[in-house]
Amino acid sequence: MKAKCYRGGGAFFAQHKPVIMIEIWQHNQQKVFGILKDLGYVCVEELDEQNFVFMR
Repeated sequence: MKAKCYRGGGAFFAQHKPVIMIEIWQHNQQKVFGILKDLGYVCVEELDEQNFVFMR
């Protein structure tokens, strides 16, 4: 579900560049990291094995 939200919100993320704090379960991490990277985001902090902070 989250992956669809991030793909569909591309224009919003490009315009507003919000900081994203997200919980990503292990089985979705590669997919979500890839989507966020395509949107220009990088992981700036790993809070634990499932929680991350991304910024543009």
